[in-house]
Amino acid sequence: MTQLITKTNPMKKWLFFSTLIVLGVLVLSCEKDDDDDNSRKALLTGETWIVTSKPITPAVSLMGTTISDISILDSEEVRNYTYKYNEDGTMIQYDSSNQEIFQTTWSFNTDETILTHNPGIVFNYPIVGDISLTQATIVSITADNMVMSIPSTYDGVNYTVTLNFEAK
Repeated sequence: MTQLITKTNPMKKWLFFSTLIVLGVLVLSCEKDDDDDNSRKALLTGETWIVTSKPITPAVSLMGTTISDISILDSEEVRNYTYKYNEDGTMIQYDSSNQEIFQTTWSFNTDETILTHNPGIVFNYPIVGDISLTQATIVSITADNMVMSIPSTYDGVNYTVTLNFEAK
């Protein structure tokens, strides 16, 4: 019986593994850069948003009732408004039948933590008065949820209204 003995050429082995490493590096370097897709601008413009709640701190008292979420004062129509932020810097507010009711421009500060509307969206509430969504701090934003914070002063009291949004 003849036994076949094969010797592996060390140079071929090195060339083979080197080729695998180079191919692996090339494949990994060609993957899509997810950092751009996760910017606050990309997250903001990637969805149509609806407000789910508007907690206010401190809570307000209206005719003997303590209110900690002022969205209870919104009509059903207002509760169904949606907001679409476009990459071109426009924001369109839609009613429940998807009709445009307001348009404004928007911009971020350099670190994308402050969102500015010009002109601002104005909400009117008893006790706290007009709350303008001219400038809001983005507390958090994901592909599904966004939280904005708006300071407001009424009758010498400092309030913070938090707007909680869901992607629609």
